[in-house]
Formats: sequence, structure tokens, C-alpha cells
Amino acid sequence: MDWETIKNVGEIVALIAGGITALAVGLGYAYAKFKQGGATEKRETIDTESSTLSLLQQKVGALTKLVEDKDKENKDSSEANRQRNEGLAREISRLQGQIEEKDKKIKEYLEIIQNRDPQLLTVLKDLHALMARIETQLNGHKVLKGKAKK
Repeated sequence: MDWETIKNVGEIVALIAGGITALAVGLGYAYAKFKQGGATEKRETIDTESSTLSLLQQKVGALTKLVEDKDKENKDSSEANRQRNEGLAREISRLQGQIEEKDKKIKEYLEIIQNRDPQLLTVLKDLHALMARIETQLNGHKVLKGKAKK
């Protein structure tokens, strides 16, 4: 072997050793980054989940407040509706009373117009009863006169 060949073999060995070293360093660096990346990724995942949890808690708080506000609003609205309904029921009762009174007056006026005044009818009934008694008495008196003549 000559010096040139040894020099070439040395260069080849050096190249191979350098390549192996570079490969080892690259693999070590990649492994370290992989490990570090995994930890960073875990940290980022935890931070993201923590942020998401915080955001969800805020949303739950906001929704809870919204539901409470709506419940209060519905309760207030329900109370207002109840009071309004009671007022309307009283007004309806009052109006029904007025309508019944008006109907009675209309019936009374109609009877007066049709010559059936309730007071006149009472007087006429009493007068009719009186006339019937008088007729009965007169008939009874005639019967007595007729018996007396015989």
C-alpha cells in the first residue's frame, strides 16, 4: 500500500467517521428536540386546555346569569300579567253587572211601551180579582133574590 492509498483510505475512514459523528449528533439533536417538543407540546396542550376551561367557565357564568335574568324577567312579567288579569276580571264583572241592569231596564221599558207596565199589570190583576169577587157576590145576591120571590 502506498502512501496515496493510505491517504485515500484515511480520508474515507475520516469521511465515514465524520458521517457517523454527524449522524450521531443529528440523531441526538433530533431526539432532544423530539423530547423537548413532546414536553412543549404537553405544556401547550395543558395551557390550551386550561384556556379552554377558563373560557368555558366564563361562558357558563354568563349563561347562568342570563338564565337568572330571564327567570327574574319571566317572574316579573308573570306577576304583571296576573295583576293585569285580575284587573280585567274586575272590569268584566263590573261591565256584566251594568249589562244586566241595562237589560232589566230595556225589558221594563219594552213592557211599558207594549202597554204592560209592571205596576199597571199588578193593578189590572188586582182589579180583575176584585171584579171576579164582585161578580160572585152579585150572582150570589141574585140567587137569593130569586129564591125570595118564589
